[in-house]
Amino acid sequence: TQARESFANARAAYDASLAKLKTNFEAFPKFLEERDPRFAQRNSAHNALMDATLQRALVDYEDAQTYEPKSEQRQELLTKAMAAFEETYKRYRTQLSGLYARMWQGKCYEENGNLGEAMGVYNELMDHTAPELRGLQRQVGFFRIIVLGKRQEFALAADEASNWLKANPNAQRTEIGLGVRLQLAMNILAQLPQLSGNTKDQAVKLATENLTQVVRYYSEYKPEAMSLLQQYKPKAAASAMDVARLTYEDAVSQADEALSAEQFDRAVALLKVAVGKVDPAKEIDKIHRARQMMAYAQYQAKNYYEAAVLAEHIARRYPRAGVAPKALELAIAAHTMAYNTYLERDRTSDLARLVDLARFAVETWPDAEQGDAARMTLGDIALGQGNYEDAFKSYDG
Repeated sequence: TQARESFANARAAYDASLAKLKTNFEAFPKFLEERDPRFAQRNSAHNALMDATLQRALVDYEDAQTYEPKSEQRQELLTKAMAAFEETYKRYRTQLSGLYARMWQGKCYEENGNLGEAMGVYNELMDHTAPELRGLQRQVGFFRIIVLGKRQEFALAADEASNWLKANPNAQRTEIGLGVRLQLAMNILAQLPQLSGNTKDQAVKLATENLTQVVRYYSEYKPEAMSLLQQYKPKAAASAMDVARLTYEDAVSQADEALSAEQFDRAVALLKVAVGKVDPAKEIDKIHRARQMMAYAQYQAKNYYEAAVLAEHIARRYPRAGVAPKALELAIAAHTMAYNTYLERDRTSDLARLVDLARFAVETWPDAEQGDAARMTLGDIALGQGNYEDAFKSYDG
């Protein structure tokens, strides 16, 4: 309801803006030579008008998403949006705004169940060769994968998703990239009824690996990925004896999956096994990795003292280790949360430990971001205590 109110306000604001932008643009002569000083101003006015026209149409599309699929209100808004996108495309078909409007017109076709029309629009946009359209085509490629899945062409959808990820390595953590990875997992899982034996196991493994990547980052796709991961993730070891038989790599891998599924107690148990599988004299880095993951699990489980002890141990005892700076950040965060959470305990000692750790960070990493973050922490503490001179020194540093 609140979203719909905001969309109504946006709709009114765009309507008012469009009238002014149109008047502003039409005040310029229809033809200007490139050397004319008004040429750039006219282009800027035109771009503003095109962008506002596209955004106005998107308001109806986004508003439609607040209603249940197949509801009358959703269908009505999608129809309005589709007509607006079509008009924008006709008016600005050679401009980027017009091509984006064409893409969203295809999306409206798709959501109304007209998958053939949607795919036709997407294929048309993918045929463009201008390098300026690569960003648009990344999104169109994502929408194509969704249509293939809706058509139940699961193998083709999975192949396209895999190719998209290979072609866009720097976009895999973006909202669209995470959506593509979710589609890859979903279309792999949709093929399971036709698979058996080792092939089926490998498919589940590949799908859960991709779902694990999705749930690591905040996006609109995380809840669905989390639900699928909990349904299809490899079964946990059935007993303590089974856990004890795991190798270091298997224990860490299962702990990583447990962290993604927010099963923090299980992750801690697996990581304790992982630490016990390594010779500290030969592979101390592996122990650091497992302990840092364990500290993170304890922090997420709101066991702040346990998290602080583990992370601070790495930072203080092994300051040259590759994970030490990140462990320090986690230790400071854990000490801060302990001080702010456990109000009935010895807060004076908690604060003293936090100050001591922050000072250690400043001394150990004076020119790194960890040192600056520690200075900020010290400054905030001094400021809260009314020690303005000390606060000033920390911030000044």
